[in-house]
Amino acid sequence: MNRASTANAVVLLVAVGFLLLALPRQSYGYYTLLRWVVCSAAAYHAASVYSRRKVPTVWLFAALALLFNPFAPVHLDRQLWKLVDLVAAVVFGVNAFVEFRESAAMKRHEASKE
Repeated sequence: MNRASTANAVVLLVAVGFLLLALPRQSYGYYTLLRWVVCSAAAYHAASVYSRRKVPTVWLFAALALLFNPFAPVHLDRQLWKLVDLVAAVVFGVNAFVEFRESAAMKRHEASKE
């Protein structure tokens, strides 16, 4: 669980970086890559929290995976995408913080057992 939480947090932070870099104008190829990265990170996180029975988080990240999926792209206005990217970056960032916090709590718990 400890390593999984840390790995999950790193995946989420990579998605945050991609989302924040999407705020200024980028090439079309960047947005295609962004869809792959964010969709994959959201699906990975949804699967990870599903095993921990965090149902609302599963639904939130499943919705983000669908919104950013590269197979059937959602077409929105540039300004709306900026807002979506910013909100998604905050959601991913908050969840990364939660994952790091849970990882640290697990480390403290394991250390107290010894």
